[in-house]
Amino acid sequence: MLSLSRRPLDIAKASEPVAQLTGPLTALFAFAVCVIIVNLTAAQPLTGPVGRALHLPMSMAGLVAMLPQLGYAIGMLFLVPLADLLENRRLTVMTLACCALMLALAATAPTAPWFLLAVCLAGTTSCAIQILVPLAAAMAHPDRRGSAVGNVMSGVMLGILLSRPFASLVAGAFGWRVFYGMLAVLDALLALALWRWLPSRQPAGGKTYRALIASLWMLWRREAVLRRHAYSAAIAMAGFSAFWTGIGLRLVQMPFSLDSHGVALFALAGVAGIVVAPLAGKIGDRGHSAIGMPASHVVLLCGSLLAGSAGAGWFGFDVAEHPQLALSLLVVAAIALDAGAIGDQTLGRRAINMLDPTARSRLNGLFVGVFFVGGGLGAVAAGTAWAIAGWSGVCLLCLAFCVLAFIGDLIARPIE
Repeated sequence: MLSLSRRPLDIAKASEPVAQLTGPLTALFAFAVCVIIVNLTAAQPLTGPVGRALHLPMSMAGLVAMLPQLGYAIGMLFLVPLADLLENRRLTVMTLACCALMLALAATAPTAPWFLLAVCLAGTTSCAIQILVPLAAAMAHPDRRGSAVGNVMSGVMLGILLSRPFASLVAGAFGWRVFYGMLAVLDALLALALWRWLPSRQPAGGKTYRALIASLWMLWRREAVLRRHAYSAAIAMAGFSAFWTGIGLRLVQMPFSLDSHGVALFALAGVAGIVVAPLAGKIGDRGHSAIGMPASHVVLLCGSLLAGSAGAGWFGFDVAEHPQLALSLLVVAAIALDAGAIGDQTLGRRAINMLDPTARSRLNGLFVGVFFVGGGLGAVAAGTAWAIAGWSGVCLLCLAFCVLAFIGDLIARPIE
């Protein structure tokens, strides 16, 4: 067992460049993934305006938010493996340039079919994120790989948390077409910046594209570490998504009665949780993942309990009597849930990036694909929980996911 745990690290040290990831490059990676992730997560508040403008029936309005995610999953399966075959800078820039074109098409689409096709393909090409993250890991020294991944992941989580309020504010002031046009310009400028400053990386190769696709299932079966951390991240992401799906519904109710701008400001306050990403990476680099993972899950548990108390009156707290305090505690709960999910995800990414360096992009693609499924399931389950028991039901769902993540980690830990 000990020799198996050392094997991936030894391979990585033997076959990868070290100490090439500078501070400015780290900032570029983090900024890039922050911008790209907005393409995937900003559509939820735009479902209504887009549906009305393009005359989408209510039964199909959900496609506005769902198709970018579906496209992303397609990109993870069929585009990301190319990063283990083709030169990474050229692949990233070409993928991002195509994404900018699709976003421009979405901004100018005359009919619903054209818009839906454009956002689906924009989601597909947004998989450039999963080319950049493994590239950053490959450039980092193995002893600082966790910190590097954590710093880049800060950009991903920042983009996720900022995307919805950003979309709401821009679309509310200028319209949804202007929002998609802004995304197209940002992605085009980002492609130029990456072409200018991103270093080249030619993977070892030696396999055909068909062999790379076929190897995905074999990698999943072979790498127990990948399965463990992918499942854990999916469960933590489910709790994260359940909270953020339900909180918008709770904040517009009494005694908070926030408008759309108030909900956007609340989301901005939750961004503070991203500070955990680089800290979690350092914890992993120092060999303390066995402590860091359960600590992340405990933080998730505390956030869920606090959300139930501040929003649903658990443990005898009177929300109506202390609305300002309750709102402040909900902000703290949001930060805790963000921090716990980010900690789990960062430690998991570090672990899988210490595996086979020749398959790093495919491993990252599998990891992200699984936890995005978890996030989607959490959002759907939150809607059901809200319909049955309101905010209390959502918090109970979050709590259940957090307990499952904690217990699952304890059971699965011996595989490492």
